[in-house]
Amino acid sequence: MFMKRAQISGQIFIYIIGVVVVALVVFFGYKLINGTNKTVEKYVSNEFQQSLSSDVESLVGNPGSTYTKKYALPYGFDEICFVDTAKVSLNDLGDYPVIKNSVEAGVENNIFLYGKNSFGTFAVQNLGLSDYPYFYCILSKNGVVEVNMISSGDVTIIKIGPYKTYCQNAQDQGLCDGLDITFGADYKMGCCSNYNLCC
Repeated sequence: MFMKRAQISGQIFIYIIGVVVVALVVFFGYKLINGTNKTVEKYVSNEFQQSLSSDVESLVGNPGSTYTKKYALPYGFDEICFVDTAKVSLNDLGDYPVIKNSVEAGVENNIFLYGKNSFGTFAVQNLGLSDYPYFYCILSKNGVVEVNMISSGDVTIIKIGPYKTYCQNAQDQGLCDGLDITFGADYKMGCCSNYNLCC
């Protein structure tokens, strides 16, 4: 009788230990998976998408027309990136692996929004970028970004500012005077006003 009771107590103890071990594995497994997926896709409001899309469409068919607008980014986002998926080089997207993967996969999305631990993406038709590297990101100031657009006729072009990496490289290598020759007039001035580089 004593042996049976001891066996039952031993089995209960082993069962409890097993349950605790399984619970710990599930808990730490969840934490590990959750920790590796820090960038999570987040819903971007229809209102923001429609506002940007309608502004782009309003310039189509009106060559030379320009439009500058300040957009309040949706809650949780502080950076917006525009990508000309037909022209951008994957090599220039190294700092933005989510965008690089999207372009490489042939996804049509050309607008990407970033927050601290999240991103959102959608497509705007008839949208291009004015200059190399055909990809342009703007950090918000107090949640607001200013976007400059110009119509080329059938496409609305986002007028992009200088690319910080190029400005930094030019300054580091003493090539600031060549920026306007390589990238067009006022590129050097843009590096100075936007990033305090090549001044």
